[in-house]
Amino acid sequence: SPYQCLMEIRIRKAKELLANDPHISIQDVCERTGFHDASYFITMFKKSEQMTPKVFRKLYYQNNNE
Repeated sequence: SPYQCLMEIRIRKAKELLANDPHISIQDVCERTGFHDASYFITMFKKSEQMTPKVFRKLYYQNNNE
């Protein structure tokens, strides 16, 4: 559906932001990707990626700094 496509694009962009800038806040990622509610953003991110944005960032930097 168009909504699902939009959500996938937003989550992909959120992953880019989380991976490219370790200092950007989750709230900033939320706002920059078009979400108006951080808890909804976290819920949708977790539904898509099976982990929270915070865990995604932690794993990304852990795996890329070894």
